[in-house]
Amino acid sequence: VAREIVRKLNLKNSIDWVEYTKSEFFPKNIPKAPGLLYLKEWKGVGDWLGTGRIADHKREFLTFNEARKLARSFNFNKMMEWKRFQNSKDFPINLPKSPDNVYKDKGWISWPDFLGYDKLEFYKFEEARKLVHSFKLKSQNEWNLFCKSSEFDAKIPKTPKTVYKKYWKNMGDWLGTNTIAPQNRVFLEFKPAKELIKHLKIKNTDEWNLYSKSGKRPLNIPSNPQNTYKDRGWKGWADFLGKDEK
Repeated sequence: VAREIVRKLNLKNSIDWVEYTKSEFFPKNIPKAPGLLYLKEWKGVGDWLGTGRIADHKREFLTFNEARKLARSFNFNKMMEWKRFQNSKDFPINLPKSPDNVYKDKGWISWPDFLGYDKLEFYKFEEARKLVHSFKLKSQNEWNLFCKSSEFDAKIPKTPKTVYKKYWKNMGDWLGTNTIAPQNRVFLEFKPAKELIKHLKIKNTDEWNLYSKSGKRPLNIPSNPQNTYKDRGWKGWADFLGKDEK
């Protein structure tokens, strides 16, 4: 009965349970240490809360070779990717979160060996970039999402800037968009920029914002000229646009 009541609370782990036992809502007829009171029936916090989770030291894990084969199928390029994955809901319960401890003296060699990136050879830069262009990704965010997808080719580095340091230009060149991050762009000086904008006959900042986002704005003209040209000639929007705002 006690377990049925507790399961309806939808607590996720032992931390949630401890916090709940300290709250004013905790029932007096339910033990705070159920593992001691229900010693014969006790199967773990996962069974008590209804999450189905089993403590690592009580789980039955895959053999080392089976675990390594499964781990390599995820195509992780470094240990930190494994660390992030082990905290996700998709992490297999028959894989240990600390395989270096579980498989010590059972076949464990190293993280590169376990994840399979010790023998991984990436495509040459030109080949990798050409392949990436074919995916038609448009931004850094899309690239990050693609790196996590099932379509991602493990022979393409997830950190190309580091792997191809000698050839790297920018993300726009890598994706094929030729977009340059604002901090890396070279803008026109204030007067040439002002002269160019004046001929567009933009009436006010609303029209400027629409124009700036339209895709027609030259890459050497900043989207926020009031910041770029501050202390470099900026006198206000009316001056920059060549007329009084309406």
